Amino acid sequence: MMISRGSVVNTQTDTASNAIRHTKLVHAAQQFEAVMMGELMKPLGSGAAIGEDADESSSNPMQSYGVEAMAGALARSGALGFADKMVKAVESHEQKNVATTT
Repeated sequence: MMISRGSVVNTQTDTASNAIRHTKLVHAAQQFEAVMMGELMKPLGSGAAIGEDADESSSNPMQSYGVEAMAGALARSGALGFADKMVKAVESHEQKNVATTT
């Protein structure tokens, strides 16, 4: 069986395109998980420290940055696994659509 050079190039292009799409999908899913984690963690940052008024603690930009950084780190580490599940679901759905169109 002879493989044409054009089909090899197309296969390499498809593989590279799929890798880029997968990377973007993973990044978007992790961002979504980070936003969700940040929203879940907001109440943790609203408590006032000992000797501090509640108004002072809620306006602290470093505290909100810390919550945002922690949420991002947890999402990138796959702490809850939502991003992985979203990626698998989207890619599975894409594969089913490709299978039905071919």
